[in-house]
Amino acid sequence: MLNGVIEKTLVKVLAAGSALITVFIVVGPVADPVNISKFLATGSLSFGVAALLIRGGFKSLWSENRVFFAAIALFAALSFISTLTSNVPFVQNFYGEAGRITGFLTYFFLSIFALGSASLSTTASFKKIIFGFFIAGIINLAYGLWAWQVGDFVAWNNIYGNLLGTFGNPNFMGAFLGMFGTAILAFASGPGKSWKIRLVAGLLWVLTFLEIIQTSAVQGLVLITGGVALVGFYLLRSATKNFKLPAAYLIAVSFVGIVAVAGALQKGPLAAYIYKRSVSLRGNYWQTAVNMGMDHPFTGVGMDAYGTYFREYRTLSAATDMPGPDTISNAAHNVVLDFFAYGGFPLLISYLLIIGLAGIAILKMSKRTKQYDPVFVALATIWICYQVQSIISINQLGLAIWGWMLSGLMIAYERITREKVVSNAINTESKKFPKKKTAEPFVAAGLIASGGMAIGLLVSLPPFTADYKYLHAVNGQDLVKLEAALSPNYFNPLNIYKLVNAVDILERSNLPDQAIIYARKAVVFSPLEYDAWKTLYRATKSTPDEKALAKQKMIQLDPLNKANKELP
Repeated sequence: MLNGVIEKTLVKVLAAGSALITVFIVVGPVADPVNISKFLATGSLSFGVAALLIRGGFKSLWSENRVFFAAIALFAALSFISTLTSNVPFVQNFYGEAGRITGFLTYFFLSIFALGSASLSTTASFKKIIFGFFIAGIINLAYGLWAWQVGDFVAWNNIYGNLLGTFGNPNFMGAFLGMFGTAILAFASGPGKSWKIRLVAGLLWVLTFLEIIQTSAVQGLVLITGGVALVGFYLLRSATKNFKLPAAYLIAVSFVGIVAVAGALQKGPLAAYIYKRSVSLRGNYWQTAVNMGMDHPFTGVGMDAYGTYFREYRTLSAATDMPGPDTISNAAHNVVLDFFAYGGFPLLISYLLIIGLAGIAILKMSKRTKQYDPVFVALATIWICYQVQSIISINQLGLAIWGWMLSGLMIAYERITREKVVSNAINTESKKFPKKKTAEPFVAAGLIASGGMAIGLLVSLPPFTADYKYLHAVNGQDLVKLEAALSPNYFNPLNIYKLVNAVDILERSNLPDQAIIYARKAVVFSPLEYDAWKTLYRATKSTPDEKALAKQKMIQLDPLNKANKELP
């Protein structure tokens, strides 16, 4: 068990940190205002969590969460092995692809948050985490209402025309609001809540539902309606001693769910109302991920390398019909299949073990007591909503932080409620921790966390500074600064997007001699990147031999695209 002062500081970092990661964006200085900003916050805060865990003593934490800790460690080790064995540039594996930033480091940070969450041992800590989630939700709700009724005050390049929230994407906004609406209902439905609290909660729920409609995100509607069904089950079970009624309820809800899923797959009576073309697109994306994993069953293609290999492994349908030869994806739109593509069967199994342990914890808690526990129901239903979202969408840090934390929280909550005597001892404020341990000055724990966050800031800062430097050079139309932005160092990691984009900028600026330099560097930096060879092929100063080689590579990397074979 953690020292009392350490846990009090830890839960503040977890609660405030997770809320901050969800809402944190930096608009203006960088080209990617969402992912890079959230990556920076996640990295800094995760090292603060790690510092507190180290200070608290891993030995006791290991003894309490042995299997979960081992699963997290296995996942981290396998993802690093995938990073080392990948043929994609190490820097892409390490930080992630530009515009995604979900490489090894991202999941390392999330793993630390999961371990920190699994280490909590008081019910007060869990309530603070839920409070942090509510804060993030209310901020997004208020922002969404303003953008809907007045106009968005953030200078987004909003190609969707829908509410984006602090996620930069209406689908992510809709999914988060679905989770938020579920949490409101779960917490407000608990016994002893006053009518005033329930009235406010009801109004917030209605507003949440209306904003989900404004996002036009089907997944948001799926999550909030599914969340209502889940909360309804726990309420019904707590209100009756007979299991037949809750069982009948589950069967009915499951039937409706199956019909809805069939409709999403263009089958059954609801197909005309639910089916969207994006469902068929996802089918092709999923199959592409399966193809990658099956062809690299032990180490995968590398962390966040799905986009690099997409053309090579996409299906004939994806190349000729949906989405077509000129449209690619850098994610499988299914987090589980992403991991299969990234690291093969070992990484897939380790991730399934992590979420499986959390799922088992929920089942144990559900079986242990029929009493309605608003903390447990809120945590469990949000976790289930996230898992549902993760099998039809892309991982994004504003959402992923909750998925990973909630897995740890479910493990911890099941542990502290396992035995009534232990639970009573933990929940009694005067007996939470031995007196000698709470005597440690609070400032010490705060300094430990601050020191860790400072180190985390240095680790997570490079993508932010690199993006800032490149955007500043491009906007300033300064060749010297552009070339400096393309010279890699620790605080300026290179990516293929910058090289390819720089060649296009230089060509349009009538600087073909400089353009060919970076076109050649692009194919050396990432020889498996189709766009690198395409850029070399189109470069004004490329030689006939370079064009011939580029065409050959384009055909090899995109074998189902007939247009490549027809190039001169």
